[in-house]
Amino acid sequence: MFEKILVPLSGSASAEAAVPYATEIAAKNDSELILAHVNAPEKLRSLRSYLEGVRVLAERQLSDFSIKTRATVRTDLLTGEPIEGIQRYAGANGCDLIIMASHGRRGVEGLVLGNETQKVLTHSKIPVLVYR
Repeated sequence: MFEKILVPLSGSASAEAAVPYATEIAAKNDSELILAHVNAPEKLRSLRSYLEGVRVLAERQLSDFSIKTRATVRTDLLTGEPIEGIQRYAGANGCDLIIMASHGRRGVEGLVLGNETQKVLTHSKIPVLVYR
């Protein structure tokens, strides 16, 4: 059903919560699972040092996730504004599903999924599955 599934990660626990679920879906559908660490550059640090720090952290996290999965996994790093990077990456790499986590809050706070998840859900041209 799905050939390529993109899971954008930011390093947060809520974003990472979607990985086991996405792995299960990828394994059942014989899909390629793409774990992409997404982060916007901070304005207060130099871009070069920021990107190097993000690269090292993301590669460690993505490596840990790759080892734990049963599906075919590819990892990648995305830089720039998250919403634009996710959409551009998904389109350029032929992804046919994006899986993202909500923050899991309930009540009034639960009315909002999370800023980046909400933006992707609203603007994506491919299906987005929100894991809660």
